[in-house]
Amino acid sequence: MVGKSVAKLGPIQKKRKVKIGALKGKLKIPKDFDGPLPAETLDEFEASSHVQEIIEKLKAAMTSLEKEKGPLLIFALFLREDSFEKWDIIISGTWLNSKEMSAYKLISSKLREVLDESELLQFSRIVLLDPEDPVVSFLLDQQTIKNGGYKELSGEALSDKFKFTIKRAYLLRSQKPQKP
Repeated sequence: MVGKSVAKLGPIQKKRKVKIGALKGKLKIPKDFDGPLPAETLDEFEASSHVQEIIEKLKAAMTSLEKEKGPLLIFALFLREDSFEKWDIIISGTWLNSKEMSAYKLISSKLREVLDESELLQFSRIVLLDPEDPVVSFLLDQQTIKNGGYKELSGEALSDKFKFTIKRAYLLRSQKPQKP
């Protein structure tokens, strides 16, 4: 390394002095800033945390189904306005037949493996959609989701599309069919 610089020496830069009170009069902190959160905000936060726990368990059930039977095209959760705060589980796969009771029994058994009784009561129904259903095409066009991710979808956009009110929705799996 003859003739090549490997370091540069120079003076140490002085630390900038912090001027205490520089924002005095520019910020107003309410007297109750550290008080309890409004009940509605607290309920939303607690519900969101609980939903995230359930989503993680549902992803385990989804992975188990895929290992046993093959890839799913769609795995989603919809919270409809008229469902008494209970979620619909929306599933589509090339190997699922919405007309066969055995398909519903398989899904429900996988759900019972990962969810406890109180968590199961959070759901109103399982909806199996055939791969050709327009709802499947619409959800597949939203975003590809594989390998453990999920995305919250706009309830308003879904409500406009499906003509019934969806308060919240999560897409846990969205992948187009694999070509042979």
